[in-house]
Amino acid sequence: MVLSNCGETITPTGPTIVFNPNPLTCEGTKTYQWTYTDCEGNCHPWSFVYTIERLDFTVPANGGSTVACPALATQPVPPVVLSNCGETITPTGPTITNVPNPLTCEGTRTFTWTYTDCANHSHT
Repeated sequence: MVLSNCGETITPTGPTIVFNPNPLTCEGTKTYQWTYTDCEGNCHPWSFVYTIERLDFTVPANGGSTVACPALATQPVPPVVLSNCGETITPTGPTITNVPNPLTCEGTRTFTWTYTDCANHSHT
């Protein structure tokens, strides 16, 4: 409760809500501001600020399989990965690495996707 210099309760106006950046789609601040004005016209703002800071997300453990020949080492479907706020992250890639290169008989073929959320947290 806010009181005037004479002890009267001052009812605030507001709130005004300010997003930074605007629109606030990932990280930033959301500010609620009320203004208290007494009978003489003296006014003072009071604010409450939420700071939105995305936490990092996790990806599942790497997968793998053994196949009989290079032709069977086909591109798998990457796993679904969610941001810390539950949004689906669309991966980029894959980057394909063959060892040896070219892969003609035995070796490994690795498919790598990169997942990056709106706060630039990134994992492969």
